Amino acid sequence: MHEQRPSHRRQAARSTSFRLRAERESAAVARRLVRRWLGDTPVVEDAALVVTELVANAVTHTGSRHVVCRLTVCEDEVWIAVEDEGGTLAVPRPREPDDGAECGRGLLLVEALSVDWGVAPLEPEGRAVWAALKIPA
Repeated sequence: MHEQRPSHRRQAARSTSFRLRAERESAAVARRLVRRWLGDTPVVEDAALVVTELVANAVTHTGSRHVVCRLTVCEDEVWIAVEDEGGTLAVPRPREPDDGAECGRGLLLVEALSVDWGVAPLEPEGRAVWAALKIPA
């Protein structure tokens, strides 16, 4: 996990973004939009799961009214970022949930599915939590 956005991003083949209300239902909306936009990209289901977890975390753990999802496809990578409006100083970190817990595994999933992920501050406030997924050859 990195606490800043990587500066070595390659030229994007295509990109999109969408803004959602910071509501529980927005995670499912983001998942559907990612599936539709990525189509038959080999990592579409992993990307859908990652965006679901990142949006759910932004909705649950920040005071945001809206979140912005950004997706970029490069030749061998899908890059996902979810931007929030702030509301917490805590840096998101994976944690080991209790055995019976129904939540707390989101960032463990993001970490497992991505080749890299991290957090970048936004100006004037907020942050972007991002993940990069490798597209298999």
